[in-house]
Amino acid sequence: MLSRAEEDDFLLLASDGLWDVLANQEAISLAMRCMNRAWEKGATRKAAARIAASVLTKAAIDRGSKDNITVVIIDLKTPQPMSSNHEPSSTSYSGPARSA
Repeated sequence: MLSRAEEDDFLLLASDGLWDVLANQEAISLAMRCMNRAWEKGATRKAAARIAASVLTKAAIDRGSKDNITVVIIDLKTPQPMSSNHEPSSTSYSGPARSA
């Protein structure tokens, strides 16, 4: 178990399809860069997490991951008010499994 710190921005959960081809710190750094760029362009935290999950999935595919890929980014900062459609606060993106 890992203790959570107040300065933590997000939690990155992913299947081995991602972790087989990206190191922990590399995935975290890529996610943070994607989210920062999205925020700079005016994206919400939720949209930024969705973009980062998609980019991480594509990075795993581009690196030749042979397993299914699921990436979930959970925003740990102050939540935004819920939209009228009540979508969940976590964002996930899954890539298709590819045959070897």
